[in-house]
Amino acid sequence: MGVPSHRPVIRTLLLAMTFCLGSATAFGEAPPPTRAEVWSWRPYTVTVELRIAPDLRGDAAWLDRFRTRLSHTLEAVYRPLWDIELVEAPTLPDAPLLTPTVSPTDPKADAVQKRFELTVDRVGSTWQIAARERDDLTQTATREITERTADPDRVELVCAELLGRLFRPVALVDPLRGGGVTVTFRGERLWPASLPRPESRPTELFYRYLNKARVVESIQRLPFTYLKWEAAQPEGTAAAGGGEATAGGWQVASGLRSPLSARRQRVDVVAIGVGPLSPATRLTLRSRKSATRRLIGVDLLVTWPGSETPQRLVSDRLGRVELERVAPSPDTGSATARGDAQLARIEVRSGKLVLARVPLVVGSERETILELADDTLRLTVEGDLAILQASVIDTVSRRAVLMARIRRDARLGLWPTVDSGWKELEALPTRAKYLAEVTTLRLPAQAQAKAERDRVAESRIKKLCTETEEMIARFLADDPVALLKTELDDLQTVRREEDEAAKQAAAKKARDAKAAAEKTEARKAKPPQPTPQPPATPQPPVQATTPNPAPAKVAKPGGL
Repeated sequence: MGVPSHRPVIRTLLLAMTFCLGSATAFGEAPPPTRAEVWSWRPYTVTVELRIAPDLRGDAAWLDRFRTRLSHTLEAVYRPLWDIELVEAPTLPDAPLLTPTVSPTDPKADAVQKRFELTVDRVGSTWQIAARERDDLTQTATREITERTADPDRVELVCAELLGRLFRPVALVDPLRGGGVTVTFRGERLWPASLPRPESRPTELFYRYLNKARVVESIQRLPFTYLKWEAAQPEGTAAAGGGEATAGGWQVASGLRSPLSARRQRVDVVAIGVGPLSPATRLTLRSRKSATRRLIGVDLLVTWPGSETPQRLVSDRLGRVELERVAPSPDTGSATARGDAQLARIEVRSGKLVLARVPLVVGSERETILELADDTLRLTVEGDLAILQASVIDTVSRRAVLMARIRRDARLGLWPTVDSGWKELEALPTRAKYLAEVTTLRLPAQAQAKAERDRVAESRIKKLCTETEEMIARFLADDPVALLKTELDDLQTVRREEDEAAKQAAAKKARDAKAAAEKTEARKAKPPQPTPQPPATPQPPVQATTPNPAPAKVAKPGGL
């Protein structure tokens, strides 16, 4: 037995408002309301399917009282945003999703937009309430959440709280040609204080494709694409870059290059808030070409809001990565019920190459799949080139050591050692040999990538090989060896000149010694010749001499 709703009253008021606006426009008093204005004043049509456990159906008095109190509680908490209709489902099994009819902007689109499945059961002495939300506009459903209470007077309040936690507001998104988006949430001007504002959580984006009759043909979810609210920053703050003030607004975060286009015809872009979060999300990495091929050993760098150090994870042998939800930091966290819905940035790397950069609200889905380009061919070439580069580095080191030793021995004049060292230097692999090996690796890989029509892999392989060739040409240049050869030639020329000078000096010395020896021998071989004497000089005769007599003493005058 259903409880009467206020839907006819709301419809009458909306029709009256429309008539008044139309009359005012006819008399030139005010322009007609835009689509955004009508959407912002439009309430949600909500159906709550009440599912009572079979053992509680026997108490008719309690059941009737519970329906009445629940209806009054929901009306008091969520009016005027929700146009609520409370119905009782006869069975507990899940009902299928509703079938979309027309565009949400069509005036005839008054079908049920939200449906809550509310299950009430009694387990022992406690009451167990389980709930789940289904959205007609996007054809999506949240996970089921459960709450227990031991107080029978709080069952209705717990039910209302669960419905508020499950509620996901929907919005119309208008992409702008110059970039950016205009987001209008349904009933945002009727928002009650009991519900958190839509800006407190990220929202997911959907495409609703319409035919010429404005009937929905298909609905497509944009993978790894979200709308996030950027708060306004005053002038001079760190968030504003220390410069001018920035205005708040909705920003698109996506792993796609151009997720939204302003030129799409007969397409409604719809956003819906993120629902209750799971403790973790299992991310499966697989090849875009083959769904059975999983990407193993791929690095993931997860950066959380407010953190500068990324968390590093590696995919297992099944290509899976477990992303656990973390608590928000005090600077970035929100005090609302959805404050733990954080938009993490995930960077997927294969070797040195970045395969993808995608945002993800961890916990919004229990399992999700990220399709990436098959990087096996490029990764194989990169591994072979890494081995080749290691060999090049080893050769460069050995060549530098040999050149230093040869130069030292040459300066010391140890030329036999120099000759042996030069032979070792000439035996090292040359630049031409390494360039030929790079060509041997590049040509088959590029041919295979071209055969598979993988232009991305072909260009990446070409880039890797070009970088390796440049590295080989830079570190294994012939100029240092030629310079060493010139130095050795100069030292050998100096050595030859010194040897020649030493030989000439030794020859001269030998000639001088030989001449001296010949003179000595010749001198010894001739007989001795008498030495001519000069003629004698006549001497005067010698006279006899007498000794001088002693002088006589002479008396002084006046003496005695």
